[in-house]
Amino acid sequence: MGTKFLENSEENHLMDKLSMGASILGMTVIGAMIGTMVSLQTTLSFTLAGTETTLQSIFDQIFPGILPLGATFLCVALFNKKKC
Repeated sequence: MGTKFLENSEENHLMDKLSMGASILGMTVIGAMIGTMVSLQTTLSFTLAGTETTLQSIFDQIFPGILPLGATFLCVALFNKKKC
């Protein structure tokens, strides 16, 4: 029964679909971990039209968590560059 299932799954490309689904799930989990476990904030502030505002508040309005995401992508890019 087990070998027949493996043969049928190979013919129907079931293993490829399961592998793709597992990869997507893994990347989703890693993305969620980056958002919750990596913390990076800026304390830069500036005065605009008489009102002091922080750069972090602008980043949070546009895309919350963009700094940790950017730092992670930078680390991955540097790692891949060093690897080559």
